[in-house]
Amino acid sequence: MGNAKSRHKLSVANENSANVISNCKRIQKTAGGRPEEQKFRKSTTTIASAAKYNKTQYQHSLAADDGQQQQQRRLKQSSVWSLGSLNWNLSFSGRNSLKQQHHRSIRRSSFTAIQQRRSKTQWHKPLTNTIFSTHFKDTSRNKELHIEQLVAKGAYGVVFKVIDKEHRNRNKKQYIDNNIDDVLPNGTYALKVLKKSKIIAESSVQQIKNEVDIQKVCGHYPFIVRQIDIWQNRHNLHILSEYVPNGELFSKICTFSLDLIRLYLAEIALALDFLHNAGIIYRDAKSENILLTRDYHLKLTDFGLSKWLKLGFTTKTMCGTLQYMAPEILQGLPYGHSADWWSLGVIVCQMFMDK
Repeated sequence: MGNAKSRHKLSVANENSANVISNCKRIQKTAGGRPEEQKFRKSTTTIASAAKYNKTQYQHSLAADDGQQQQQRRLKQSSVWSLGSLNWNLSFSGRNSLKQQHHRSIRRSSFTAIQQRRSKTQWHKPLTNTIFSTHFKDTSRNKELHIEQLVAKGAYGVVFKVIDKEHRNRNKKQYIDNNIDDVLPNGTYALKVLKKSKIIAESSVQQIKNEVDIQKVCGHYPFIVRQIDIWQNRHNLHILSEYVPNGELFSKICTFSLDLIRLYLAEIALALDFLHNAGIIYRDAKSENILLTRDYHLKLTDFGLSKWLKLGFTTKTMCGTLQYMAPEILQGLPYGHSADWWSLGVIVCQMFMDK
């Protein structure tokens, strides 16, 4: 409809301008060369040029009207399209110039709030930390400890003798003399460091978790090494335990009297019986895992092969040290807590035979 009306107006304007021009030409022909005629001729030419100018100006105005109509159509269409993403367009809607400063301040405050949130955001843990996070905390105590010496090497890591730095600095002068090597200074511990990569590669994650749980539950017993703290970093697990100064059973004593054998047999049997009643099978009773305290009593350590097993139940996992393993384990048969008593018999035989 808009295009038809504009065409009609254009045709009327053309007719009017054509009539004016034809009248001017007719008057110019009938008039002579008189001054009045010349003046009239000039006036007619100016009228004709004005008519042409009005015609072109009118065409430009019509084109402008068409452009405005097209722009209005585009705006209508864009408003229809924007309904589908209304939430997005609302955030970028037109803003009055009077409110720009206010919105800038809002943007600044929102940006600072985002920065504060980012500063409080906890970055994701490494996968190796997440695997052990149920048992091992991420806060390390390595900076608090001073390594004195290497005590032992195991399948998954090593054991160090460490001293708390505060106690070491406080009592440094007290333990310089060579005559008091057997006296245990305050703040002396055994630190077991295990490699995560080896544990994960050999699918022993649950085994390490069981070790930590069992030693934590049973460490209060007088013939079991007490666990003090556990933590982890990106590559290693750390188990901090009490330090037993006289080392392994056969490192200090070469010949055992009958009374000493009876005493040590009773202490190991009490420890094993305590574990069995707690629903635990030890499975690694050997001389290397029996330590001598400062008073030459015994303590069991290293629960890496221990397992939760109720009394009367059996398991089939083949593990342990070959010389101390019960026959049913070597044959691949189901075995129970009696396998620990076989290992104790081997230890007592070793005390008697010295080999």
